[in-house]
Amino acid sequence: MLLYADDEDQPTSYDALAEAARSRAHGQLTVRVTVAPGLRTDGLLLSVVQDSRDEFRQMYGARRRSLSHPARRLRGAAPRPGERPELLAQLALAFRT
Repeated sequence: MLLYADDEDQPTSYDALAEAARSRAHGQLTVRVTVAPGLRTDGLLLSVVQDSRDEFRQMYGARRRSLSHPARRLRGAAPRPGERPELLAQLALAFRT
């Protein structure tokens, strides 16, 4: 799962989301965050990809709180903390055992 952040308040909230998503996917999910040019990632536990030339955002139309999955099972806005149950329900369907 790939998350995109263009605001400094976003990346740190993604750590908890990533952990919940990996748990719901029974460990079958890798989570990374792509960050906008110049965005600080202090304290972020996730693997970070710097979009230093803004190419990712331009090519994929990523915007604040974007989320995608390579199989396109999930796509759209990354959830705010109160919206996580919906994402976790989608992951449960995508990663049934």
